[in-house]
Amino acid sequence: MRYGICTAFATAALLAWAGCDREGGSRTNLDPGKGEVDTAALEKSFQTAEPTAKDRVNSGIAALKAGNYQDALTELQGLLSNFKLTPEQKQSVEDTIAKLRDKVSRGAQETIDRTKEGAGKAIDDLKKPFQK
Repeated sequence: MRYGICTAFATAALLAWAGCDREGGSRTNLDPGKGEVDTAALEKSFQTAEPTAKDRVNSGIAALKAGNYQDALTELQGLLSNFKLTPEQKQSVEDTIAKLRDKVSRGAQETIDRTKEGAGKAIDDLKKPFQK
């Protein structure tokens, strides 16, 4: 019984700790804040595009800069499937999508690594009172 209570407490403490950030925020954003996705080539390739395509790329860039990566991906993928793009435009959209996916993937891996590290420390801290 005592072991079950300690395990439940340890699990609750671990989950609470893993969701907290040292700066007082939450860790729900997968962006580690490093290596912004460069949109210069994307913006340049759409300077002379039709207005609706230009609006869509601007919307995707705004979402990207705001950290809303899902909306940015949706907008950019919509460009590929719903508009007739020049080879340069298509390549710049595909490159931006690849960079965005890489950024999200790296951010997710860093979050997982921080959580693993924190979990190990939390478990060690919970063991201390029971050690002789």
